[in-house]
Amino acid sequence: MQTTLCFPSSAWVGADIKQEDYFFQFSGQARSEILNLLEYLQAQPLASLDLRSHDLPFCRELMSSVKNALDYGVGFAILDKLPLDILSEEEAEKAFLS
Repeated sequence: MQTTLCFPSSAWVGADIKQEDYFFQFSGQARSEILNLLEYLQAQPLASLDLRSHDLPFCRELMSSVKNALDYGVGFAILDKLPLDILSEEEAEKAFLS
């Protein structure tokens, strides 16, 4: 009896992928958007966070690329360069949860 193995179209081996398929960096503009949002949240600690009310075009563009890699690409993504070195632990948590 012969068995045929079927893999989803998203199956890959290491040699099939390149760093640009999964590695994404926050641009300077996207980092600025996040820092500006954190400043807003610090000034208004009781403000409810509705990201639709904030203009975040660079973050939205980045996350669209990440979503595309997750949904139609390699199925994982690495995000790099969120400025954790200049954020407090509380700010980093807020940025992550935003």
